[in-house]
Amino acid sequence: MSYNIFISPFVYLIEKIYIIFFSITSNLGISLLLLSLSTSIAIMLLKKLLSGYSIRERELQKILLPQIIKIKSESSNIERHTRIKNLYKRYRYSPIYSFRTIIPFLVQFPFLIAAYFMLSDLKVLDGAPFLFIHDLSKPDNLIGHLNILPILMTI
Repeated sequence: MSYNIFISPFVYLIEKIYIIFFSITSNLGISLLLLSLSTSIAIMLLKKLLSGYSIRERELQKILLPQIIKIKSESSNIERHTRIKNLYKRYRYSPIYSFRTIIPFLVQFPFLIAAYFMLSDLKVLDGAPFLFIHDLSKPDNLIGHLNILPILMTI
């Protein structure tokens, strides 16, 4: 299947990791569990690595916000803009920096989409049973029409 040029490398990477796990375990279900576990660990590590941006942003906002409120109450128009600009310059801050807090999400998103595409196109899962699941390519429907596995994987 043709993927978006941005997602294709992630699909390829996740597919190769899955093939490695399958070559080690020779079990489709265990390979899926290992793939899920490894991507969760990788994303958790990346999130932890990038969480410093969020922490620094919150700390800086604690310092800047009271001063900005004071500036807004004391001045108007051009003077307000100049004072806030000087405040940002003093703390080496730009309002654009607040977008750094979404970097962990932006890192996770391509992996999530790639895993979805890779798994939805993986024909080897058609009809493959694993433990109490009759077909890994279909929703589990373990309790009526409720799919428990996505809930368990999320937890």
